[in-house]
Parts: sequence; C-alpha cells; structure tokens
Amino acid sequence: MGRTLSGLPILQKEFAVSPPFFNITNDDVLSAELESKLDLLCGAGRTKLRLVTKFLLASLCFHWCYLRENISETNILWSNAILNSITDDLRKASTCRFEWEWISAMPQLTGIPPYVLIFIEFFKIQMHYERIIEEVQKNPSRTADLMKEHLDSRANSKLGINLEKMLDEKFNSLSNEIRRSHKALEEQGEQESNENGEVEETKWTLFSWQDGSTHVLPENFKFPNTKLSEMIELWLLGNKEKHISPLYAMSSKDFGRHGRTQRNRYNEFKFLMDEVEKIGRIKKC
Repeated sequence: MGRTLSGLPILQKEFAVSPPFFNITNDDVLSAELESKLDLLCGAGRTKLRLVTKFLLASLCFHWCYLRENISETNILWSNAILNSITDDLRKASTCRFEWEWISAMPQLTGIPPYVLIFIEFFKIQMHYERIIEEVQKNPSRTADLMKEHLDSRANSKLGINLEKMLDEKFNSLSNEIRRSHKALEEQGEQESNENGEVEETKWTLFSWQDGSTHVLPENFKFPNTKLSEMIELWLLGNKEKHISPLYAMSSKDFGRHGRTQRNRYNEFKFLMDEVEKIGRIKKC
C-alpha cells in the first residue's frame, strides 16, 4: 500500500525499489558521524528506536534537496541543530537501490507483488546475456578459446578419457603404422614407372551422378568401418583404386548430399586429424 501511495509504477519492475538507507562501507569518518547523530537523536542503547531513527534520518538526507526547495525556511524542521549539522558527505551516503542492484547494506524489501518479481527475473536474464554479448564483442578469440576448453572438459569428463593424452599415447604407433602402409604401397607399385621410365602421376576422378552433376566422391560413398590407420591413409592419400581424392582436400560441403551421418563422420574425423596434426607438429614428426 505504501509503495502504491508513494506513486511507484505498480506495473513495472521499478516498483521494487528500496527505501532510503545509508550505504557506508570502509569509511570510519562517516560511520562515526552517523553514530553520533543517532546518539543525539534517540540516545545510546535504545536499539529498536535507533533502527527507526536511522531509517527516518536516511529518508531526510535522501530527500534533502526536495525538502529545501518545497518547505518554507520558517518551518520548524530547519530549526533542528542536529539536522543542520549533517555534512554533505553523509547526505550523499543516503541512497536507494532496485532489487536487482542488491548490496549488503540494503534493508529487506517488502510489499512487492509476485508478478513484479517475475519482471525482475526476466530483466536479470536480459542483463546477463547483454554482459555475455559485450564480453564476446570485446574479445571474440578469447571467448572462443574458453568455449572450446569448456566443451572439451565436458566431453572428456563424460567419456572418462583425456583426448590429448590418448592421442599422445597412440600417435607414435599410428605414425609408424602409416609409414609401413606407405612403404607397402610403394612396393606394390603405387608409383610404378611407365615403359619410358617416367613416373606415373596419380589421377583423381570427378564422379558423374545420376542427375548429371559431377562430384569429387561417388554417389554411393560411405565411410568404411575399418582400422584407424586405414582411415588416416584415406585422409592423407585417398584411394587410388577407386580414384577417390585424399579427404583432407575436401570439406563438409562435399558430403552434403551423402546424408547427415556421413557429413558428421567427416567432421568428427577432421577434428581428430587436426588434433593428430597438432601433436605431430609438437613432436616434429
């Protein structure tokens, strides 16, 4: 009732404003001045009366300029020596805050309807996302790094593994296996010399689909269910027999018409190969 009678906007979040209070932190001079004024107004030791007096004094200080402009100078209020001795710093220490600006010195807010509290919760969510957007705009690269770290940590904790550690343990054996595969392919004549002694270059094919369009992959291409080393070979070398280009030279767009499953497998394997490449650079392999 008091909030409504005071003219606060009952259908807006600003209805949840605090009464005036003293916000004094880490200022011994102001704290001492306030306590001395309370002692003079109500006496020491009268705790309950002291709280009411402190509230009234905060209200007088907060509305001081308004009272000066609208109350006659001959009013008895201005004859009070205690009020006239209040410093400007103590008056400025009297403030009001909205519910979403809560600080420890604020009094408990009462008389706020539930729907106003709902307005405030939505407003807090809006402020939260505005701060996020502001941080992203200030430092997009740092935000991307934090998001990647967060997603990696969630994935690692969910799977119970450490991807970097796993790759580090497997990298050397995978590298040796790939080298052995390359050597075997060379021995089988992947780069055979023609009759003139010239080395034949591997020729990759563009595949014609039934609709007449051409693509770097066959229309029925699917990722093979095979060993990781063979998948890495397909990534780096392609498949000469089927004239399929190395997958590293492709993008997810090339898998767009093979269905979501094949495109997702490509993206997952690309992520894995990027991690293998990072570790390889660190190890100078």
